[in-house]
Amino acid sequence: MQHRAHKAWPIVLLFFGLSFQAAAVDHCKPSKWGADDEIGAANYVNPQQILAATRLVKLGESHGLGIVIEPGMPAFPPRFTQLQVVQPGQQLGVDTTQTYGWPMSYNDDLVQMWLGTGPQLDGLGHLGEDNLFYNCNQGKDFAQITGLTKLSIHQVPPLIGRGVLLDMTRHFNVSAMAAGQVIRPRILKLRPRLNPLFSKPATSSCCTRAGPMQSSKVILRRGVLPFPGLAMKRHST
Repeated sequence: MQHRAHKAWPIVLLFFGLSFQAAAVDHCKPSKWGADDEIGAANYVNPQQILAATRLVKLGESHGLGIVIEPGMPAFPPRFTQLQVVQPGQQLGVDTTQTYGWPMSYNDDLVQMWLGTGPQLDGLGHLGEDNLFYNCNQGKDFAQITGLTKLSIHQVPPLIGRGVLLDMTRHFNVSAMAAGQVIRPRILKLRPRLNPLFSKPATSSCCTRAGPMQSSKVILRRGVLPFPGLAMKRHST
């Protein structure tokens, strides 16, 4: 009796696993833009929203969000960055005149890195839960070693619209947030002084549902990078 019961366990566990996966798919929330949608909220970006956002420009200043990519930079493990500067065919004082027609000297860059290191934009095929991804897509159906067949980043249009910078260092009263420190959605909704999206009146030209609010790009400031020229002066390098 004990021997038979022991052998039945893998069958029971397999059945439970399949049932759980099926239940997860059944309870998946499909996209409001239809079963074929692959870009999510980027659907809000349209000519009307872009034009409305341009009317909010007052000073015409720009603030770059890029950072220097270099070895040793912070990265989600096991990601890394390796950089080499090389001089192909120029070692030991080689005369390049015969090759190029003149004594040309140049440096070239050789980079080995994970694309998820540094400034980057994640597609909706990047992060899922229990092998289930955006719009009820199962990872086994589109994730190949040669690339994603759905939900890839090339589907996403240029994200042009109103920008909203939320200073999380002000909320947590720190100069810089700690690595791995969590920012929960309820924090953004319950702090009007922190979040212009929720603090502006509904009749405001910047925040009506017909205006650029739907296509707003929300940036959470954690205090890791400096933003020269912005009103929020506190930052750490």
